[in-house]
Amino acid sequence: MIPTPPSLRDLILGFLAGRTPGLAGTAIADTVNLVESQIIDSVGLVDLLLFLEAETGRPIDFMAIDPERMTSIAGIRALFGEGALPPDPHQGFALDPPKAGGPWNP
Repeated sequence: MIPTPPSLRDLILGFLAGRTPGLAGTAIADTVNLVESQIIDSVGLVDLLLFLEAETGRPIDFMAIDPERMTSIAGIRALFGEGALPPDPHQGFALDPPKAGGPWNP
């Protein structure tokens, strides 16, 4: 019987457990920001993405991704084609069109 390869989530959790003492067995929600919660730092996040790229054989175009959307398990899984991309953290800021009835759009 051919063994089933680990899921992307399992690869991520295994990588994190190997880098963060005491993390093994800890539940991490897919939406938790791994950097802001100090599970991993920004250099570790790049290491994680390079590790996943090597493990899956799927190249990552680092120039085409929004780094802020790749800081959670959900965001990383979406980058590799598993699940939906998390909401854009910039949505709702100055780039949105003005609302009707505002001072600049009567």
